[in-house]
Amino acid sequence: MSSFLFRRGAMIAFTCLASCEQKEMTLSPEQKLEGRARVAVLDQLKDPTSAQFKDGLVSLKGHCILGKVLAKNGFGAFNGYERFVWDGMVYFESSANTFLYVREMTKCLDSMH
Repeated sequence: MSSFLFRRGAMIAFTCLASCEQKEMTLSPEQKLEGRARVAVLDQLKDPTSAQFKDGLVSLKGHCILGKVLAKNGFGAFNGYERFVWDGMVYFESSANTFLYVREMTKCLDSMH
């Protein structure tokens, strides 16, 4: 298990894997997992360009990430950081089905022990 703060540089490195010309980059398993989670979270946002991530916890054993994202809503305003869990799918704390978020968060936290 590893915990670290989400960094913008990790997303740049992840994006570069797809677009850089034959440059060899070695990403850690944590960075690869973080990149996949970021892409999935960004896909769910109204304004992905405004996204700011923080407080990321990565569980390699459980293949999941817990974190927070701040992004503009449909009205162009920030509402504060939103907690999420990613395990191949994204679950937000404020989603209509909070039970799924809590269940996936619990599984992710359990895998970190």
